[in-house]
Amino acid sequence: VPTRVNLPNLKKKITKGTSTKVIMVGTIYDLKNPLFFKDVAKHFECSDNVNFSWIGPEGSNASLNQIITQSNVLDYLGEMEFQDVQSVMREADILLLSSKVEVTPLVMFEAFSSDTLVISNDWLGVDSFITHGSNGFIQKEDKRVVDVIDSYSRNKDEFKSITSRAKDNATS
Repeated sequence: VPTRVNLPNLKKKITKGTSTKVIMVGTIYDLKNPLFFKDVAKHFECSDNVNFSWIGPEGSNASLNQIITQSNVLDYLGEMEFQDVQSVMREADILLLSSKVEVTPLVMFEAFSSDTLVISNDWLGVDSFITHGSNGFIQKEDKRVVDVIDSYSRNKDEFKSITSRAKDNATS
């Protein structure tokens, strides 16, 4: 049963504007690489301009669940209905796809069609979906991800052509 979230309160927290909203969507388990997501978020813990949120149910590993659900560097939003995830996606600036592997990365295509910048971990086959620097970014190291998020937070307009190409590719 999906966790019910107060969507109006959530929209106050995740609304496109001056701060940069970074999200990850998926069950908390090892292959989604929540430790990588948290490590990237830690780089911005003193920043009021970048916020991180994880959307999705808890997995079977209690220690990984605790790392995300009780983190002080990111917000755990829990499991949501599909239409609510889409709403949050439209308000987010960046999808940080921290996964170690993906079979069919539907959340990536949702992000593309929502004008949400995609930064993906480098997993086998991701380059079939993302051309680095053209319609998103593929990164192996958290420092490089931090650099892209930092650049985005300072000048979102520089990235409009990338999100526009991603949207055009996803909707054509």
